[in-house]
Amino acid sequence: MQGIVSLLGGADGERVEQLWDELRRDFGVRGIHSKRFPHFSYHVAEEYDLGRAQVILGALASQTRCFPAQTSGIGIFTRKEPVIYLPVVKTWELAVVHKQIAAAVSSLATGINEYYAEDIWIPHITIAEGDVDLPVLPEIVRRFGEKNFRWELNVTNFAVIRATEDVQEVCFRCDFSA
Repeated sequence: MQGIVSLLGGADGERVEQLWDELRRDFGVRGIHSKRFPHFSYHVAEEYDLGRAQVILGALASQTRCFPAQTSGIGIFTRKEPVIYLPVVKTWELAVVHKQIAAAVSSLATGINEYYAEDIWIPHITIAEGDVDLPVLPEIVRRFGEKNFRWELNVTNFAVIRATEDVQEVCFRCDFSA
């Protein structure tokens, strides 16, 4: 699986990693681990033509200025193994960037994940997935419900990451113009 994302660095990335550490330490949630990069995704597919994607995303990044984004609260994608995430507020600017990326890369992708389609995309930062035990979920929600997750993020790049069951790797990164 591959995804077009914005990587979170500096203090933004550190806050996410601290949440991952807290979940691992206090709740035994290890589905997110040190071999992962704090990020939020715009587009996900089984595979992209990486050479062409790098050229296209590089051009788009050169025309994109750094912009703020904001998280708000916590959310849960329900399924057999729930996913806990921080919602990223879908502003007009973020929706435009998402639409530009989808239009630019869809023809380069195979096996596009439908959850990233324009009309249903929920930008988010995953903080737990893969091994959240249902009996522990209310405890996690209770603790995290007391935290202030109204974070201001600095969005500075596009990247493509490749994920296997055990690890993520950055295939390439394109920083914004300013």
